Amino acid sequence: MDRCNLEPGARVRKISPGCKHCYAETFAERFRGVPGHPYEQGFDLRLVPEKLAEPLKWRAARLIFVNSMSDLFHPDVPDTFIVAVAKTMRLSD
Repeated sequence: MDRCNLEPGARVRKISPGCKHCYAETFAERFRGVPGHPYEQGFDLRLVPEKLAEPLKWRAARLIFVNSMSDLFHPDVPDTFIVAVAKTMRLSD
């Protein structure tokens, strides 16, 4: 089975001392300001609802890591977006 990531949003909360060395923030900030790059806005909150349609187009089953670089339950992520992600997960099962 193929494996992939689905990143429909980006941003996390720093909740522990271990967050000081966050790999996701380091990676995202590396591309801040790069036109057209998915992390052009660095690690600022960014919702990408059009990404939710991708798994529904795949023909073969895949193991998907949703939000490997972010926190879907960040306080600034609207509940409607969280529900849309959950619906996509259910529909693509």
